[in-house]
Amino acid sequence: MMLVRPFSAMGQSAVPGHAVPAVRPPILPKTCVEQTHPSDKIKILLEAIHDHPTAGAYNTLGVLYAQGDRVWCAIKAFETSIKLEDPNWEAHYNLAVALISKGDQTEATRELQTAIQQKPDSVSSHFALGSVFEDEKKLSDAEEQFRSILKIDPRFAPGSLKLSEVLIAEGKQQAAVDCLEEALKQHPSGDQAGSLRAAMGVAYAENGEMEKGQATLRDLVTAEPDSAVAHFNLGLLSMRKGQPADLEAAAEMERA
Repeated sequence: MMLVRPFSAMGQSAVPGHAVPAVRPPILPKTCVEQTHPSDKIKILLEAIHDHPTAGAYNTLGVLYAQGDRVWCAIKAFETSIKLEDPNWEAHYNLAVALISKGDQTEATRELQTAIQQKPDSVSSHFALGSVFEDEKKLSDAEEQFRSILKIDPRFAPGSLKLSEVLIAEGKQQAAVDCLEEALKQHPSGDQAGSLRAAMGVAYAENGEMEKGQATLRDLVTAEPDSAVAHFNLGLLSMRKGQPADLEAAAEMERA
């Protein structure tokens, strides 16, 4: 399943201070402007934009629309932000996230590539693009994006988890194990460490080390008995061993 980073709204607390454009931007569709409550943050921001139509304000407006599940209006707001000011990596990224939620991965890919061109160290853009590629089974492209993330931030555990998934799908099981071992050396937080160890158990099994994988997951469920993913993964590995392990598999799935 494709996982995408949240919308970026660095300027959401106020109308951002970009210069006012000389030409007033295109008016948003009526349905986007009229469907607001008098106390709605969107209405307040629309009133501010009327006098000060800035790229940052439209980007923030798009985030507010998206948070209210008005994705089509969010797309229009992000597009307006880009028309007002470009380079504008944040608006390109946000537009891509909105397009993905509408199922338009082709256009989303273009927007994410533009965001990365404008801000090469954007972890969120690389992660979103890698997720799109993974969803489309473009595994080598996805691997490249997730590796780029870890060059930028080696401690970003979600990047290591996604990279290990892609490597396993590519048949590079040992590389997946190496990736997760390196991630655990970065001293991740408790929740992240648990997720990495759960993935490690699966990676060991995929690499032909079934006993080591099960032992890793049993140690994890002992240390973290409430970890659903650990119980689930242990159940999956137990199922692979056939009839003698069926009872353990059923028990672990029930706990998960």
